[in-house]
Amino acid sequence: MKLTLTKKELAQRLINGEVLYFKDTEYVYFDPTEHQPFRFNAGLDASVPLDLWNVTEWYTKPKWYEDLKEPVLCWLWDYGDNPKMNAGLVYKYEEGSTWPYFYNSIGYRYATPICPDECYQGDLGGYSDE
Repeated sequence: MKLTLTKKELAQRLINGEVLYFKDTEYVYFDPTEHQPFRFNAGLDASVPLDLWNVTEWYTKPKWYEDLKEPVLCWLWDYGDNPKMNAGLVYKYEEGSTWPYFYNSIGYRYATPICPDECYQGDLGGYSDE
């Protein structure tokens, strides 16, 4: 998504921890431990200082739910602190809704994708996965 930002807004977003892109694979971030803290990846696992004012077009990558082309297996919940009780395939996101993540025509307030290491990877105990 293309962004239109003032220099102040740009700097503040980076300071707040956001990563912004200015080419397909080149991204900018803020590292307060560096003498010149605005850095960009220069490939080969290197990072170099960047003069933010020379870049005129900034982009963000869409969040997982902003461009659902196929369902995403997620933890789903509405209330409470334990989100790992219900799982389902989120197939639709409705921005601005109180329950924006949809699974089986039911909206949920919160959803987070299930990581591969959270999925059962052991023996099915004589059951087939077919």
